Amino acid sequence: LIIKPANFETHNNLAKIFSDHGRLEDAVHSFKSSIDINPDFEEAHNNLGIAYLMLGRLDDAFKSNQIALSLNSNFAEGYVFQGRLFSEFDEPEKALKSFEIANVINPKLEFNLGSILNMKMDLCDWGEIENQVLELSSKIINNEKSIRPMLLMALSDDPSLQ
Repeated sequence: LIIKPANFETHNNLAKIFSDHGRLEDAVHSFKSSIDINPDFEEAHNNLGIAYLMLGRLDDAFKSNQIALSLNSNFAEGYVFQGRLFSEFDEPEKALKSFEIANVINPKLEFNLGSILNMKMDLCDWGEIENQVLELSSKIINNEKSIRPMLLMALSDDPSLQ
């Protein structure tokens, strides 16, 4: 920060380091500094929301996410986080919709297809699931991060995927 104290990306990156090391209050402070410098930086708003979620501040997390998405309606990572928030609020239909929007924007997002399939299982929505499991299998075979291991076990008993 001594080199570029007014660089919003520097504050955002520092905040991510703080967050990765469990220093969540420091992360919140640095994300806010990034936003103070550049209020239109949707990634910092979204990251602030993630830090708030980790602190158990769900309402603040939701507000930060909404700001991020209002700044960029094509921010796929913002929709993924919105899906996580809706899951926290026990609104699986809204969570699924958010994950699906993210997938339309960027089908290569890590773990998002797994999130979609997980929400569909929670909702007992079996439409198109066979095709999506085939797509998931293809991604796994290609070493793409598309689902967390425990969720995969609920979808397929194919030993080549485990």
